[in-house]
Amino acid sequence: MFIFLALLAEIAGTVGGFGSSLFFVPVASYFLDFPSVLGITALFHVSSNLSKIAFFRKGIDVMLIIYLGIPAVLFVIAGAWLTQFIATRILEMILSVFLIIISLFFYISKTRKYHPLS
Repeated sequence: MFIFLALLAEIAGTVGGFGSSLFFVPVASYFLDFPSVLGITALFHVSSNLSKIAFFRKGIDVMLIIYLGIPAVLFVIAGAWLTQFIATRILEMILSVFLIIISLFFYISKTRKYHPLS
């Protein structure tokens, strides 16, 4: 059941353009503890990004990797480290509040246009 729901969450997130974590994290939280959910989510992201790099290697923007990739990796490492010291319930609440706030932000400012870095 978990694998089926995880696959549906990944497909819905990718097709919907939200990113797979938006659906996968809540689904996986019903079956696994929070650190395991974060680990599996990281594996999904790594495999997804490696396949994108393989398919679109000619269009890789090095500045985008510097501006987004390096901070993302650093914050993932910091987040994984924090799971040792902060209660799982608190981390789940922080993630929930963040997802609600970012969803509201994009919903309210849906007419605003975002341009790529250049």
